Amino acid sequence: MSYQWPERTHKHAPSFKKDVLYSLQLFFEELEKLFKARDVEMAKAPTSAAAMTDEEKIEKAVEYLDGETMFEWRELSVYAQKASKTWDQFKEAIYDQYPESDPKRSRRYTIGDMHSLIGKTVASGIYTVKELGEFARQYFAITNKLLDSKEIGNPEVLKGFINAFGSQEDVKRRIKQYLDKNTNLRNVITESTLKTAAIEALEGPSAVEEAFQPPGRAYPTTAKATEHAARSRRESQEQMFCHFENIMKSNSGPSVTAVNSALPQRSYNSSGGSYAYTPNPNCFYCGKEGCRMPRCEVLKRDLDRGYCSRNSETGHIQSPVGGPLSRYRGATLKERLEEYHRTNP
Repeated sequence: MSYQWPERTHKHAPSFKKDVLYSLQLFFEELEKLFKARDVEMAKAPTSAAAMTDEEKIEKAVEYLDGETMFEWRELSVYAQKASKTWDQFKEAIYDQYPESDPKRSRRYTIGDMHSLIGKTVASGIYTVKELGEFARQYFAITNKLLDSKEIGNPEVLKGFINAFGSQEDVKRRIKQYLDKNTNLRNVITESTLKTAAIEALEGPSAVEEAFQPPGRAYPTTAKATEHAARSRRESQEQMFCHFENIMKSNSGPSVTAVNSALPQRSYNSSGGSYAYTPNPNCFYCGKEGCRMPRCEVLKRDLDRGYCSRNSETGHIQSPVGGPLSRYRGATLKERLEEYHRTNP
């Protein structure tokens, strides 16, 4: 009788992802559960089998890795000497390769990790309770460790949390107003307090109770969430009318003819029963007349040098880190990018 090990590609099989902090620790824990289950089952068999040796455990662990990581581990000296190494020695050697995942290390996070998370969040924005939850889970995992090691205090936790909302000044103001209702809240900052303040700032008091739902339930659809979902559509519309903004801002003042020429011209097709639009003559990116974004040399150069990026799903031009440009001022996308880089040096 042989034990039926789960296939490496099975969803319940142990797996290790290098870019996930706790993945290695969970990988070893899942393996050890399998080892124990195998020994228990084999002991009940008519022909009882011996418990797994440390060498067998090491070989089995490597079998559950992806191809690249499998070859990396096989090149380690601890694997070459697996016949003389214990399972604990093997784990210790692997943790040495991934020190950030070692459970024996008390300091897993740094202040740099906190600032990095805040910077990424500012670039993408927090517009819904779901996005708030994703940020808060990572933020408090980091700050709780930093608080325990006394590297930061409650004022830094509060300041970092509010700064993560970036240019959303109204939300930041409402969070501070919520905390000011009780002077004690600023002195005793808790995860629950900040979450509640942020939810109320984003969606109002009625959303706070709905937001704390059991896992698996959908977050409530609100006006703010609907607006966020339509952001990409609005951005396309804003690109269409950015030439119109240029004319409105001119010192001489636009004439009716100039304004009408800036807007896409609409004509009714009586035979087809539909409207046809004449496209804007100016490039939505650089603003030059006769230029078009698909062949805009300025856009191509900025994409090549990393000044901006393109969304792989929608094709929209966005900031270098993937954030939308709709929150920045400018008549063209180029001007909005310049404003982004001024505010995010």
